[in-house]
Amino acid sequence: MLLIVFSIFLIGVFYFLMPQVDYRITILVFLIFAVSVLKLSKLKIFSLEVSPHFISIKQTGPFSRHIEFPKLEVPLQKITSYKIEKCVINHFFTINIRTCKGERSFCYNLGILSKKQLEQFNNILNPIKKNINHDTRLQSHI
Repeated sequence: MLLIVFSIFLIGVFYFLMPQVDYRITILVFLIFAVSVLKLSKLKIFSLEVSPHFISIKQTGPFSRHIEFPKLEVPLQKITSYKIEKCVINHFFTINIRTCKGERSFCYNLGILSKKQLEQFNNILNPIKKNINHDTRLQSHI
């Protein structure tokens, strides 16, 4: 609602400051502004924390001022597998967790990542990979 009021105000100011400008240009500027604000409001910040015993995944918006609550917080022993895959443009992080009802998958959109960012993300996930390998070795000995 505030965006609509601000946009109408912006159109009025733009139109009265430059009356020689065609109204179609004013509407075009408004549409570009509205689409930009909409894109920014849908932007998500992905946060991954790996401690020796837990993994915590958080997602917030860039304009949210509230405390980040985890979307997923689980012990490392319950993680059965994970993968990072690239679709057409975006990278997706999929994590599989063992629950009392079976295995459950969670998928998170990471957006567009550079090779360096992807390497950093994989380095953060190394403790999980070590834990998964350790658990599979224990299960094969049983």
